[in-house]
Amino acid sequence: MSRHVYWYYIVLRVIGASTGARQSACADMYPQHGSTSQTGPLPGAIKLSADTFSCATNISVILQWSADPGFKGFLCQARLDPQVFATIGRLSPRGAEASLTQRNADFKKSVKFVWTAPSFIADHNTSVCIV
Repeated sequence: MSRHVYWYYIVLRVIGASTGARQSACADMYPQHGSTSQTGPLPGAIKLSADTFSCATNISVILQWSADPGFKGFLCQARLDPQVFATIGRLSPRGAEASLTQRNADFKKSVKFVWTAPSFIADHNTSVCIV
């Protein structure tokens, strides 16, 4: 059975911690570095290799930023429910089971990774959030 994937994300354009998001940011997905959120249109996009998935499917994801100079930070998670801190699947290249974040505060124009769906999903109305 195929399921649809819904992707949401927040990318931090100006401020990014040099070693990635703090662990305390994982539960509520707030950056916790004192920066205010961007309120205008986001000059970026998420590109997916598929918009539906089955168990153990790999989906390639690209976060792209069109405006200069780029973005510095990001925090990505896959969740069944955006309000509940319970991640699903795996995020690669690092094989992260919970979250994927930047390694440095350099400006980036794109970030590529793969999300692998879990081998079993009981919920037929699954949504996946990348933030």
